[in-house]
Amino acid sequence: MPKVGRLAPDEEHTQSVIFEKSAGWTEASSRKWCEEHDYYTDGLDETDKQYRWRQYDPDYEAFIYRNKEIEPNSISLVLGIPKKDAVEFQQKELVMRYSYVMKAFVETPWAILPYKLAILEEIVIRHVAGEKLDPDEVQMRIHGAKRPVDRRMGSVAVLPLFGTIFPRANLMTQVSGATSAEMFGRQFGELVKDPEVGAIVLDVDSPGGQVGGIEELSKQIYKSRGIKPIVAVANHVMDSAAYWIGSAADEVVITPSGEVGSIGVFAVHEDISKQLEQDGINLTVIKEGKYKAEGNPWEPLSEEAKAAIQVRVSEAYEAFITAVAINRGVTLADVRNGFGEGRAVGARQALELGMADRIGTLDETLDRLQRQLFTLSEEQKQQAEDLRIKVSHILNKEQ
Repeated sequence: MPKVGRLAPDEEHTQSVIFEKSAGWTEASSRKWCEEHDYYTDGLDETDKQYRWRQYDPDYEAFIYRNKEIEPNSISLVLGIPKKDAVEFQQKELVMRYSYVMKAFVETPWAILPYKLAILEEIVIRHVAGEKLDPDEVQMRIHGAKRPVDRRMGSVAVLPLFGTIFPRANLMTQVSGATSAEMFGRQFGELVKDPEVGAIVLDVDSPGGQVGGIEELSKQIYKSRGIKPIVAVANHVMDSAAYWIGSAADEVVITPSGEVGSIGVFAVHEDISKQLEQDGINLTVIKEGKYKAEGNPWEPLSEEAKAAIQVRVSEAYEAFITAVAINRGVTLADVRNGFGEGRAVGARQALELGMADRIGTLDETLDRLQRQLFTLSEEQKQQAEDLRIKVSHILNKEQ
């Protein structure tokens, strides 16, 4: 965005900032905001509802405008694209959207609720387009809540498994409060070794995520059984990759309104070749290596490429159901044909199918574990017995 005293990078583009009067903005306060944020104030257009401070070309009739919200229902940035350049701009945007960044993102096998992947895709597109992502906004858009913090309740450690799960820390884990499987595994391992931790509760609220690192994390939790109690609480969503992980705990608890399951894997291929043809864009793929450009979005997906993607999805799915069968002590057929068959299920059905062990809240689970872990040392037991005897003697004398 151009700063005061500088020329805009493209003089044919214009920018304006709109302030909604309903949010309490006045001409003076909106002007001050522009000055504080280094926006141009070349001219002002006022309507009954808004103040629009022009930043560049005042010839609005020549432009197509695209809105970008700065503050919901308060301030909007308007980017003007010359009508004569609009088609070219939209074509460039289309190519950008289906770049190899997006191809790598959506074609990776996912164990996640499909509508959540669509939301993530939108956020990645906005990021690739250069839009700054506000962490709080992203968290609310994806999860509807902010990430809970790690905590201790007495000797019970609570480790959140929150949001979308990615193999490693990345942009999405930073801005959305999502979970890195690698970091989660490291934190879990430290809690297992910590002598002051008597039990571990996985506070799960996740629609799943990418499959990378999930099998390893599930095995890590399963192998830690017997060292100290491990309880996974679906609080309130434990779906797809999150269930792959949570089912490895000693016990799975689901809140009364919670859901678990969605056992399945999928990948997405988007073919934009017809759209490119319609827009008059001709892309030529030049490659070396038989399969190097296989599955690109600019050409129709071949049957051979589709089969290769299906192999990856099938392999991940088999690993998923095998892990769940081992974790829950059931057969592969039970998981494949009985554990929702790719659907998420509610609390009562989860108990009936054997996907969860009990219905309860996170607080109830913490209270129960704390009571179980409360034990007296031999010295404390002897002191209690001595006190009981003294009280008994006093009572006998009074009688």
